[in-house]
Amino acid sequence: MQNQRPSGKRERQFFPPHAQFARLLDATGLNSHLVGRTAGRDKMPERHKRQESVPESLRLMSEVAAAEVPAAHQFVPVRPTLPLKKTPNSPQRDHLMATPQVGKKAPAINLPMSPEGKFKLSDQKGKYVVLYFYPRDNTPGCTQEACDFRDHLASSKKKDTVVVGISTDSVASHVKFSGKFELTFPLLADEDHAIAEKYGVWVEKKNYGKTYMGLQRSTFLIDPEGKVAHIWPEVKVKGHVAEVAEKLDELRKG
Repeated sequence: MQNQRPSGKRERQFFPPHAQFARLLDATGLNSHLVGRTAGRDKMPERHKRQESVPESLRLMSEVAAAEVPAAHQFVPVRPTLPLKKTPNSPQRDHLMATPQVGKKAPAINLPMSPEGKFKLSDQKGKYVVLYFYPRDNTPGCTQEACDFRDHLASSKKKDTVVVGISTDSVASHVKFSGKFELTFPLLADEDHAIAEKYGVWVEKKNYGKTYMGLQRSTFLIDPEGKVAHIWPEVKVKGHVAEVAEKLDELRKG
């Protein structure tokens, strides 16, 4: 006699309805209806009883699901709104994406800086200001860019140029970053990204299928009169500082 192989099917276990489910039965009026149906079960023929062998909790759940539930007991799923998914005509999106135009006055800046104090753009009149936005302290690309500015521009003997880095990191983070790599120029803390928005570099980003807002690597060259002289959007770190230095020499020669 061959051993019978198990069917592999697991018996389903059904548990009695939750207390909230019972209250829902009372609210819909199904409770008395269902009780009336089961009262005469003993008088059913055997073949009908076999059809009624479905566990009671499953039958109750299926009938309640098909019933009309009062509005007060209905669950209406609310689809969450995604603030990053804005229409192209959204005023807020237009505001975030607005970039200062070359030849126009640069937006005002008044931010805390490392190692201490505040940086005001209005105090830099008469000098060229290289304002570069970068995403985050201590990341590989941002570290390379900062060191390039340190080695090839900020350390030059040209006294008419000020290099300033800006990100959404805190002053404390900037102090550690500057000390670690011996940076010779200030880093500004734009923690609420208000200045990044004014310069149009607080943008929607996508990474590994996720969409989020972040700071776009960009550089603005501001002339001695406080006007935007040149813009480098979506900067690639390699060779960028050389491009800025070349543009500065071009502007100095007039």
